[in-house]
Amino acid sequence: MITFAIIGLMFILKYGSILHSIRQFLCKDSRYFTEMFKCSLCLGAWSGLFVGFISEGHLSLLHFLYGASVSFFADNILDLIQSASMKLESEATKIDRENSKIS
Repeated sequence: MITFAIIGLMFILKYGSILHSIRQFLCKDSRYFTEMFKCSLCLGAWSGLFVGFISEGHLSLLHFLYGASVSFFADNILDLIQSASMKLESEATKIDRENSKIS
């Protein structure tokens, strides 16, 4: 369950529309926050540290590293799925155009 909490927190912080205005406020004057909100590895590390502290009551390097790795992995898997979906969609559109030319 900690894994899902870490990944979920990272996705909400990075992509959540509900936090868009907060992200803009934090990023407008800070290069640190701008870079952190672009990086799933960075957000995952801090999410892991936070979730670990909330769930176990202490800070742990293991949670920090675990959060970074699972968040990075999950974000890259999502990117691969989105890329494959876009490629399949473009191929389907190309086939539809070819079929409409034949008809």
